[in-house]
Amino acid sequence: MPENVLEYVESALHSDAVLLPASAVSLPQNRLFCFTLTKHSEHLHHLRLTFSHLIFDGQCYRIFCTMLTRLYGQARVRPDPVDEAQRTRCLAPEATALQSADSVAFWKDRLSRYPLGQTLSFLKTPHRGESPFLTVRRSLGGSDYAALQAFVAASNSTLFRLIVAATAITIARYSNDQDLEGLCIAHTLDTRQQPGAPGCFTSLVPLWIAHHPDWSPRQYLSHVDQERRAVRPHQQLAPQRLLGLADERLNRNRPVLNVVVNQSEGLLPSVCPELEGLKVELIETPSTGGPYDLG
Repeated sequence: MPENVLEYVESALHSDAVLLPASAVSLPQNRLFCFTLTKHSEHLHHLRLTFSHLIFDGQCYRIFCTMLTRLYGQARVRPDPVDEAQRTRCLAPEATALQSADSVAFWKDRLSRYPLGQTLSFLKTPHRGESPFLTVRRSLGGSDYAALQAFVAASNSTLFRLIVAATAITIARYSNDQDLEGLCIAHTLDTRQQPGAPGCFTSLVPLWIAHHPDWSPRQYLSHVDQERRAVRPHQQLAPQRLLGLADERLNRNRPVLNVVVNQSEGLLPSVCPELEGLKVELIETPSTGGPYDLG
């Protein structure tokens, strides 16, 4: 399981110290979040939240701000330590994801035939240890966006599925793998409204996109539509249970779920928690960039 970190640092820096820009900060390997509180002086504290935007989106950030405000208010009113029973009652009950026999059988069969990731050789860096940002962002509007909407509507599909299809085509084009049979593209699933939702409110669902050089974009989109219809009845299976069903032989020495399309609607807001008696302000604009981010 990922090793997450909560840190408290006594800093020798002066109160006017400048923190590193967000682009220079990344999560250590095998961690989903790292929260660091740095005490520069009695009157200046910096709280840095570094996390995977796949499991901590804008909705989670709002919940975090609300809980931090509430807990800080309780600490000011009643500074006594909270006993274990009270702490347990404050925590949200751990939800158990639906794990029906049909879903387990479905994923066991599928993962016995398809790997959960692929080697992306065109993203490798020339120097070991480097992790540069490869970011492509383009906002569509006007006639281009209208044309895409019309294409999606005529195909009886969705913009999300179109993005998955375009991602598969792009990766296949740059992979230079003559024997490429297909790609595993996972996508996030907002499970807040689902019974038995995972505690992080986001699940990962892998889709297998077959590679056919002679396919048209519409054929790729149709294939993605078929994949989504196939996995939808089984998408509530907890990710850790799903990963446990993966075929070790197919995934040996291969990255797992290394291509993810995030469809979360919870963008990070530029807001601060309200802490009574303290002046709280953002010193950095929230950044959702990441290594090899294609948005």
